[in-house]
Amino acid sequence: MNATIKKIGHGLLAALMLMSVLLPLLGAGRTVHAAESQVAFTLHKIEQTADEQIQNTAHDLGLTGRTPVVGAKFKVFNVTDAFYQLLETHDKETAAAMMSQNLGNYANLQDPNAPEITTGQDGLAVFNQLPAKTGGRHSVYAFSETWTPQPYQKAADMIVSLPVRDKNGNDLTNIHLYPKDSVVTKHLDAISGGAIAAKDLHDVAVGDVLTYNIQFQIPHDIGAMADNQSGVFKYNQFEVLDYMTKAGLTFKELTAVTVDGQNILNDLTGKIALMTSNDAAWQTAHGNYPFGFKLDFLGGSDANAVRNLLTKYAGKRVTVGYTGIVNEKMVPDQKIGNTAVVSFDPDTKITVNGPEIQTGGMKFFKYETGSDDKSLAGAKFIIQRQTGNATEYAVLEGVTGMTGAYAPSKITWTTTKADATELTTNAGKPFNLSIQGMLPGTYTLIETDA
Repeated sequence: MNATIKKIGHGLLAALMLMSVLLPLLGAGRTVHAAESQVAFTLHKIEQTADEQIQNTAHDLGLTGRTPVVGAKFKVFNVTDAFYQLLETHDKETAAAMMSQNLGNYANLQDPNAPEITTGQDGLAVFNQLPAKTGGRHSVYAFSETWTPQPYQKAADMIVSLPVRDKNGNDLTNIHLYPKDSVVTKHLDAISGGAIAAKDLHDVAVGDVLTYNIQFQIPHDIGAMADNQSGVFKYNQFEVLDYMTKAGLTFKELTAVTVDGQNILNDLTGKIALMTSNDAAWQTAHGNYPFGFKLDFLGGSDANAVRNLLTKYAGKRVTVGYTGIVNEKMVPDQKIGNTAVVSFDPDTKITVNGPEIQTGGMKFFKYETGSDDKSLAGAKFIIQRQTGNATEYAVLEGVTGMTGAYAPSKITWTTTKADATELTTNAGKPFNLSIQGMLPGTYTLIETDA
């Protein structure tokens, strides 16, 4: 007889590659060697940031250059009896899918005697000396991630039915598994439509439109019922909270919710709940955060429709895109961080920080002739800069009525000197002219009226 290994799924699960299941498929024509009495499993916990599909072949795939996930905890459960009981009324693929979706229905997940291994610096968790047979039958094991370090998401439960054999019919005694470990990420993609390089701190100007994205994985069991409960869904909370703790950005819009290459925002609109820092309710719920939004997938008007839609993409990475506008409240030279929190249920919150942003400004003191400590009010200036061969002049928006201290809502540049905004000093000290919301650079103040 001959036995091969394949990745098993069921229905939608198979198409989306949501779980890792190894089941033996028996054929004719090759001798199968005697089974070993014990087996070992090596779990490779590596970072995945895309919808790549690492096939579980039971062999060490020799993947190099990957980031190991350190500190994750896995438990193994012997589910042989429960699996064979399912086989009385279901095929192997269906039985494995049922277990992966609701492992708590078939194993005591709180069993203190279940072996638990923590991944080391190499991202490996090795389970040794597991019986190859249980009660005279080939053993079936379930591997469940019990602790996931930030900012990673829990891998799908994995079901392995022994024996697992190589192409020559030999029983494998060390079986390698690759649980999918999707990392939650937060990026600044563009500033005013221009692509930017990835770095920890970005300079911005007032009026700039910042394009952000948050990426995470839709839980593989998003549509499943709760373990051992009838009529109760496993997930009743699925939220994204994004915020800044300092003022300086105005929420513009949610631009896309993209999964598997499809923007499903239109399908979600009217069914989900979205609250932003532009809403009065935000001040009550999140008043400590001057900027932010909360996207509640299952807290809107039609949670069932949203859950059904997300189930189509279960296990896939989703990108939530949004934009914000740098406003006049951003303090020059003050770094502003950005945080995203993805919550899958009341007990699972994954927090990730995006890059920081900051704006600049300029300060100037105009004094009376012969008295360098006496402020001269009423002097007028325009701002000039050189861009390549072009001489440009600043046009400040939203500064009507301001004198001395200018906090514009936007700064644009013109080559027409007559269109430049004229700035007037006040009698203040130690500066009587200041402008904020500018990018770092070289600027010239041209006096137009002393």
